[in-house]
Amino acid sequence: MGICSFNNMSMIEIGQYEFNPSHVIFTGHHGTLYEGNPVYDRSFQITIKEMHGTYSSSLFHSLEPFLKSLMQIQNPYLCNYIDYFFDGKEKLYLIMDYCAHGNLHDILQHNNLALLENNEEEIGISYCKQIIQGLLAIHEKGVLHGHLRPHNILVNYKKVKISNFGMWKINTLSSIQTEKKLTIYIAPESLQTEDEPTFEEDIWALGVILYEILYHKRPFELKDGVHYSLQIDTGKHKELDHIISKCLISDPKKRMTSKELRDLVGRLIN
Repeated sequence: MGICSFNNMSMIEIGQYEFNPSHVIFTGHHGTLYEGNPVYDRSFQITIKEMHGTYSSSLFHSLEPFLKSLMQIQNPYLCNYIDYFFDGKEKLYLIMDYCAHGNLHDILQHNNLALLENNEEEIGISYCKQIIQGLLAIHEKGVLHGHLRPHNILVNYKKVKISNFGMWKINTLSSIQTEKKLTIYIAPESLQTEDEPTFEEDIWALGVILYEILYHKRPFELKDGVHYSLQIDTGKHKELDHIISKCLISDPKKRMTSKELRDLVGRLIN
């Protein structure tokens, strides 16, 4: 590991990577994201995430096996972890894929799914398929997301990449407390509890996100900690409508499992 330092270009150097602290992509619950690059290749863009909180050497070493396991999960529909860096004192950095067009939440808010083309419906269906494959890629490795929502899905031209998978576990292992914000992406069984997230909750969140992409509106509103169903539309895509209906089942025991979702994916992708 290298030394964390400033160079004469106001860049922060962390090992073999560097970033300009003024080039902030986003500040979220878990950390601040910066545009960066390898020191040896300034033309290659990456994302560097400076984690919130203080990390001791002993804490870092206890986290390192999990960080290594996250790096083993590589998929075109994930914001893959490339590397990590600990400064030896208190700062932990995660090195990740770079995405050029922000997050899905902002795109949905501005009703701009097309990005580069006018065929919005085709792009939306493509995004849905990619998100499903990305989520299955982490579930098949025994890793759940725990905070799946449009803010954590990054966009790069015609591709979307799920980001921040495994962050909840890093926070848990680090004893970092984060406030639970109630949203429609939290499954009904988890709204009133402080229990750890589950694979079933990821599936619920998937259904909400797919619906938002296809129909440009939310399937639920949240009032007083309870989901209130709105009019659920169908008809844009038979297979995706079926998946959404199986994801948005209130009883987690009856909700679609990752295995069942995998069984449906072949027909959907083809």
